[in-house]
Amino acid sequence: MQWAKLSSQVWTDPKLRRVGAEATCLYLFAVSYATAVESDGFIDESVVNMLSISRKWRFQIAKLVDEQLFERADSSGGWWITNYLKYNPGHSEYAAHKAVLSNRGKLAAAARWEREDASSTTSSNAPSNAKSMPRIEENRKE
Repeated sequence: MQWAKLSSQVWTDPKLRRVGAEATCLYLFAVSYATAVESDGFIDESVVNMLSISRKWRFQIAKLVDEQLFERADSSGGWWITNYLKYNPGHSEYAAHKAVLSNRGKLAAAARWEREDASSTTSSNAPSNAKSMPRIEENRKE
């Protein structure tokens, strides 16, 4: 799971205060969505209705564009969240991070398996080792 970076002072942002609660909610949901699907801040027109808490999403989008929080994508039928990649990692950074985590997990699993194999070999040989070792009492001379 990824985490979107959001300032703890977002509630004081003058642009968000000017666009109102519904557009602000759309903006925050869009940032969350872009992070979840690793879109580098692109919001496709087909998902905006799902992200909006209002049926007036086109009006909300217009407010966000007017305040330069969204930028209309040229021909792809969507919008870019302004400065998204300035504050949040992009898809390629997430992919590299996932690869590092996956490699660490594989190394940790291999090390664990080696420890388990070593302990199971030791414990499985214990009965045969016990039989081959002479008992102390037998070697004791009285």
